[in-house]
Amino acid sequence: MKTRIATLMMALSFLFATTAFANEPIPGSKAVSKSVASYLQDNLEYPLFAKEKGLECCVVAEITIQDDGSFKVTGCNCVSKKMKEAVGESIEKLHKKSDFYAPYAGQKVYVKIIFNLL
Repeated sequence: MKTRIATLMMALSFLFATTAFANEPIPGSKAVSKSVASYLQDNLEYPLFAKEKGLECCVVAEITIQDDGSFKVTGCNCVSKKMKEAVGESIEKLHKKSDFYAPYAGQKVYVKIIFNLL
């Protein structure tokens, strides 16, 4: 009887543990990460205020691909708070390739976007 209870408890603990991790984003593959980085580099516009001020910097973003293929910025870092906010908002507004990225829903990617005035 004790063996059955112990086995049942182990099975239940496994079930609860896998359920707890099921909603966590999984790291994106290298191919998906490269694709997202390339897509963003090609489609993000240099913010006008940054051009006017001659601001050059990089923005590092943590992005989770949503069920519909859109991007949710779950973390963003930059020396300029205004640049960080502008880039984060711009990333979330890009929907040109949502259908392409929808199969990768739940994957988390990290990108570094460099803004140079050259």
